[in-house]
Formats: sequence, structure tokens, C-alpha cells
Amino acid sequence: MQVPGATQDPEEQRLQALLDYRVLDTAAEQGIDDITQLAATFLGMPIAMVSLVDRDRQWFKSRVGLDVSETPRCIAFCDHVIRGSGVMVVHDAQRDPRFADNPLVTGGPRIRFYAGAPLLAPGGHAVGTLCVLDRQPRDFSATQTDALSALARHVVAQFERRRSHRELAEAAQALRADRDRLREAQTRLERSETRMALVLKGANDGWWDWDLVSGQRYHSPRGWAMLSYDNDELPQDRELWERLVHPEDAPRVERQLAEAIRSGAEHYSAEMRLRHKDGHYVPILSRGYILRDPASGRAVRLSGTNTDLSERRLTERALQAEQQLNRQIIENSPVGIAIYDAAGDCITANPSMARHIGAEVAAVKAQNIHRIASW
Repeated sequence: MQVPGATQDPEEQRLQALLDYRVLDTAAEQGIDDITQLAATFLGMPIAMVSLVDRDRQWFKSRVGLDVSETPRCIAFCDHVIRGSGVMVVHDAQRDPRFADNPLVTGGPRIRFYAGAPLLAPGGHAVGTLCVLDRQPRDFSATQTDALSALARHVVAQFERRRSHRELAEAAQALRADRDRLREAQTRLERSETRMALVLKGANDGWWDWDLVSGQRYHSPRGWAMLSYDNDELPQDRELWERLVHPEDAPRVERQLAEAIRSGAEHYSAEMRLRHKDGHYVPILSRGYILRDPASGRAVRLSGTNTDLSERRLTERALQAEQQLNRQIIENSPVGIAIYDAAGDCITANPSMARHIGAEVAAVKAQNIHRIASW
């Protein structure tokens, strides 16, 4: 969302991309903290951070080995990363003229080594970095650079998932508000006018209306366009369902709808696959409002929306691929890695850790760090 009156220069666009995540000055989150810890452990660094570069400061969403929560932007190494391209590596800050006089080098935390990968939002704007630091000069291999970049992408995936959850919650709240308005509208409008009043209009959703008494059905042009059909290309008859819904999905969806009607629910929701005109199936989220006769409580009409989930599925698969990469990094690392949650229970451990302490991987995972006498 563009701030009214904001200019279109690249820095303002980058700041807007950062603000759109609504992550500045929020509490710690386990998923992001796990990535930060993994970066420090796998890359063998005492300090690791997820740094978000605001207008005049850099704020640390997650950090390992550092107590401060933010620094001025004017002394931030990460500011150089977001204005560059790709991973920035500083092998010895005391010998780098850009940083030799930096107070983070001459004073605490006395940085000597720095490597930072940009956090690139989908629009290409660098909102911050995932970075690792040391208090002594270091080398940094191409493999380590690739690993840092992969973990940075996973941080962005966490931000995107966080935004999706927020948008879904806001959409649910909007749906509830719309449902209440539709109830009031139904008492004022004639049946011929209710079709347009009952639908929930989404920016890119198809909507439908089904009169359970007469059997009459209606699908909006956008609903047909999702499947590449013209508005009147298919007959609106009782066989329409069988022609469109995937045979494996139809029994389940029918049960869900029947249960919603039987239980007196006001709405129902179901995911299904609908047949595209060219023969493949499109993943759809169908959500409907169930209108009931006030006297008998009998369901008389369903109205709702169909949302194309294709892009969401692609995002989910990309996130799964990133998670698989992280699992492979941990599993194949020659460095012993064990990650624990706040309660001290082991989330994961790799074979190198098991060999280091002379135990099976399963035994390491079964340990609580607070109850380990010694290794």
C-alpha cells in the first residue's frame, strides 16, 4: 500500500516495502530466530542478526550474540548491503577504508568480519539483511556465501507467510462484517434484488449464487474466467457440479456442505479442484453464506465466492523447497548442530552432533538441554 503523497524514488519504494510487512518493533518470532541461530551455528560465527533498515536506523528483528536492538543507520554495515547487489563480505573492517573509523569497529562490539545477504521483497526491494559477524578477521567461502543467501531467502519467506496470515485474518474479519450487513439487506430487498446484495465481492474472486428451493444457479463472469469459459458456455443445470469438480473431491465437498446445512451453520468453506477448459484442474477455495428461512431455519439460498489458489500453492511449494534446503544444510553439515526451543527441548540435531557426543541422533533429539548433566 502506497503512503499518500510519498514520492516514487527507489528509497521511498524500499521503505514502503519494509512498512508493508508491518514487522518493525514487533516481538521475537521463533521461526525467524531459528534461522538466525542456524546462520550463526552453521557458519561458525559468534554474532548473527536479521537487520531491517528503516529510514534513520537499523532495527534487529532477531539477533544472536549481540545485546543491542538497533543502531543508527549512518553507521550500519547493512546500509551498504541494501544499496549494493548481492552478498557483501568484509574480511577485515580495520583494513577497509569504508569501515576503519566506524564506531562499531573502533568500539563495541569491535567488528572485524562482516557478511550480509540482502532480504529481497518480491518487488526486488532490499528491506534489510541477514548478516553474520566476528570480532576477528575471517575468510568466507563461496559455499558459505550461497548458504547465507539461501537462509536470507527463507527469512523473506517467513515475512511473506506472516503477511499472508495477517491478510487472511483481515479478510475473515471483513467477511464477518459483510455477513452481518447481508443479513440486514435480506430483510429489505425483494428476491429479484438479493443476488447482487448477497455476494461477497473480492478484488479478483468469482462469485456464485444458488437458490436451494428452485435449483437456479448463477456464476459471475470472473468465476467462469478462472476456468477459461465464457459466461454462458456451460449450461447451469444439475449436472454442472459433476462436470466441473474433480471426482476425488466431490464426495468430500458434498459431505462438508451437507454437514454445514444440517448443523445450522451460517457459512461453509471447502477447497476443491475445478476442471479448466483445457482439461487440467484449478485449486479453488469456495466460501459461502447460508441463508435460512427465519421461521423454519431451513436453508433456502447459498451465496459466496471462489478464490483461485494457484499462486498460493506456488508460494507454498517454494517455501517447502526452502525448508528442504535448510534441512539438507543441517543434515550434511560437518559441524555439529542441535537446535532447541525455549523450553529446552531439541527441535533437530544432525549426525555430526551425534558423532561429536558419541550418541545416536535419536538420543540427542530426546534430550532436554536443561537436564543434560554433561556431554
